[in-house]
Amino acid sequence: TQERICRELGALDELGSALDNQAQILRERGKYDEALALLKEAEKNFRKGCYRAGLAQTLVNMALLLVFDLKRPADALPIAREACELVDKESIDDVPRETMRLLLDFIHSSTSAK
Repeated sequence: TQERICRELGALDELGSALDNQAQILRERGKYDEALALLKEAEKNFRKGCYRAGLAQTLVNMALLLVFDLKRPADALPIAREACELVDKESIDDVPRETMRLLLDFIHSSTSAK
């Protein structure tokens, strides 16, 4: 599998992408805890690698999973903040800044509503 090959080659960024993709499939099937575990593993690999856009996207996916599926907006907030800061700091164009701000605003409003 792609994951196995990436592990064997030590291809950290590609492994992060493979794990993130698997997490999205699990999320679509309602396996939220398993998806979160894969996203955390993807995050670790992206942090060791150099693909900052991949890290930002994984953080966004993790925040979305936490706020919408697991109903944990307080846990999603620092993750979304980090993703937003990363997008700004690294000038990542793969993740639209306006989308990031809207996500952050939504999470803020979800945490203050509780």
